[in-house]
Amino acid sequence: MRKPSFSADEIHEAYLDCRRRKRGTANALRFEMNQAGNLLDLEEELNSGSYRPSRSVCFVNLRPKPREIFAADFRDRVVHHLFVREIEDHWERVFIHDSYACRPGKGTHAAVDRLEEFVRSVTRGGRSRAWFLQIDVHNFFMSIDHRILFGMIDGGLRRQYGVPKGKLPLFCPDLARYRAMRELAQTLIFHDPTDNYVRKSPVSAWGHIADHKTLFNCPEFKGLPIGNLTSQFFGNVYLNALDQFVKHELKARHYIRYVDDAILVHEDRDRLADWKDAIEGFLAKKLLLRLNEGATRLKPVSCGINFLGYVMHPDHRLTRRRVAGNFRLRLEEARELLVAHDSQTGITTCRFDHDALERLLAILNSYLAHLAKADSHRLLAALLDEHPWLTQYFEIDDHKALRTWKPPRSFRRVADQWGWFRRTRPDAVILFQVGRYFELYGRDAVWARRALGLKQQEPRFRGIPRVGVPARLVDQYVRQVLVIGKPVLTVTETGYPLYRLKERLPALLRVGRCV
Repeated sequence: MRKPSFSADEIHEAYLDCRRRKRGTANALRFEMNQAGNLLDLEEELNSGSYRPSRSVCFVNLRPKPREIFAADFRDRVVHHLFVREIEDHWERVFIHDSYACRPGKGTHAAVDRLEEFVRSVTRGGRSRAWFLQIDVHNFFMSIDHRILFGMIDGGLRRQYGVPKGKLPLFCPDLARYRAMRELAQTLIFHDPTDNYVRKSPVSAWGHIADHKTLFNCPEFKGLPIGNLTSQFFGNVYLNALDQFVKHELKARHYIRYVDDAILVHEDRDRLADWKDAIEGFLAKKLLLRLNEGATRLKPVSCGINFLGYVMHPDHRLTRRRVAGNFRLRLEEARELLVAHDSQTGITTCRFDHDALERLLAILNSYLAHLAKADSHRLLAALLDEHPWLTQYFEIDDHKALRTWKPPRSFRRVADQWGWFRRTRPDAVILFQVGRYFELYGRDAVWARRALGLKQQEPRFRGIPRVGVPARLVDQYVRQVLVIGKPVLTVTETGYPLYRLKERLPALLRVGRCV
């Protein structure tokens, strides 16, 4: 009988890692409905050697550029975490310091900061001239050879468990573990997701992807699916050979790599040109890869290094134009969804849609965090000037967006909700929907009774004045308020998540432009 190699505790810890920040997804919830049974089944399959990956979900992601994604099933992602957790400590000791992506503390911002150190060091703070060589591997993930990758992973497993090359020893304390991990690595690396998948995007979406960038056209034993944890980690393992060659054979001091995008900085242009030829030959001979000539550059540092969404100069850092363009596009899409403008009446209506605003908040903070790492004050000011409607929903300060639209969940009474809206929208006339009526309280009620001739009713709470407007007539009264020049906020009695703000635009903005 085969000795168990994977414990229930290990699989459960991998499950906890896998569900982090993804617990609300459909696949995670479906797995969690029978969590104990699924984990026990997974343990039995792994220990018996019968584990095989399940069906993947295939779709096309168009941003920031078209990519084919094969998303593994949740149970398979648990196995990915289990496998990577087991081997990453060993490979962390093998990787060079300046390889980034899919490593703790080695994200995009860390890579950009490190490149900035290189540039300032070689140029002596911008006082000396220097050059940079930027190389990019052509069609990297689709060109990875499974047999070469498996040899690298197997070699790492042998070193990790103390199993010598060649004939297996008669006695090795970790031999069973090595064999189980080797078998699992073979299953993960040589698995072809195109054999069992469900297509999520329409077939027409593949028209945006070049033929050589899809797994459906890869030769046998070639290509890794984009979108899996193991693929990212295997990419680092595969190009570690290049890192070792550059650092130990070429003796390049200022070298940095993020996935398949690598940069070398040096004061001698001819030295960089020689290194480019040597790297090209090494990739072709050892890894069966070739450089993307269209993305390979040898230029002065003063021209700016386009790297991970930034343009790096010796004395400053700018945001890449494509990033700023994508940010503008996302804001335009959000404005079309949330803000409606009537050109005839000059009235702008802001929708307070909970789900849409939460998505927008995540997008804003993602881009703002990116801009915070660059000299982007003028860019951010220009974007906020183009989209003043954002101030209706968020407070943007120090490159971070905070909610101002969402009432606290602690409210239990209409009076508390009314007080919050009164403080946050001091210039608006606030109408609360109560059944078939819209009611106004406090100074709004006094103003509406005098200006609109509404009849005062009995106070609803704390003796605060109250007037009511039938729902069938509310549009008529809203138009009267807007004519006088006050914005109108209509709120459900629960106060959230949906309410609307209508405001008449100044006459200058009424013609030919929509805010």
